[in-house]
Amino acid sequence: MSGCFLLLLALLSATAESQIPHLVCLNPVIQTGVFEDKPFSTDWALVQAHVHQRHLDRWIYAHPLINNHCWPAQLNSTSHVMTEQCNYNLSSVWEHFGRSPDPYAYPEFGSCNAKQLTKQGIQHAQALGKILRKQYVDLHQIIPGTCPEDSVGLECDEAQKNQQTTQNEYYGLCKKRKKKREEREKKREERREERREEKRREEKRREE
Repeated sequence: MSGCFLLLLALLSATAESQIPHLVCLNPVIQTGVFEDKPFSTDWALVQAHVHQRHLDRWIYAHPLINNHCWPAQLNSTSHVMTEQCNYNLSSVWEHFGRSPDPYAYPEFGSCNAKQLTKQGIQHAQALGKILRKQYVDLHQIIPGTCPEDSVGLECDEAQKNQQTTQNEYYGLCKKRKKKREEREKKREERREERREEKRREEKRREE
């Protein structure tokens, strides 16, 4: 299947503005910050949720039928706007993605890979993850806020735009857990540095 699939097994409201001039995200969930269009009945207990979706904002596909020609006023990926939108590490946690020439920028190399998720797409994926956190962690409380192992399942196909959408949506959903992990790692590194400094002082005393 094309796009991304999130399985929230046991399973912040945010709106997203466009970073690209004259373009607006048309996803009503991201625009409003509201995931459900009808309140869940209190007569039922929610124990599992499946969220199916496609990728978010991406660069265009190569298209031989139109000889990879842009329509009038279409942004080229050599523009400074798209250079900024596509300038990030393309690889996901699952797969390495290198740079490839943009057929729409030919004969120039261009700044965007075909089908690459843009930074605006990353921002919107994280915003959607925060909305899911509000829905399934804060409201329905079917997973703990720490996102323990085996509480959230992720599945997507091999395309870069889909892997980055899935990865960043998960980051929005479980960001607090990552932040705490980073804080713990920082403290461990500080303790290691203190031990190294103490060892250096001890070696200096011996030399004296």
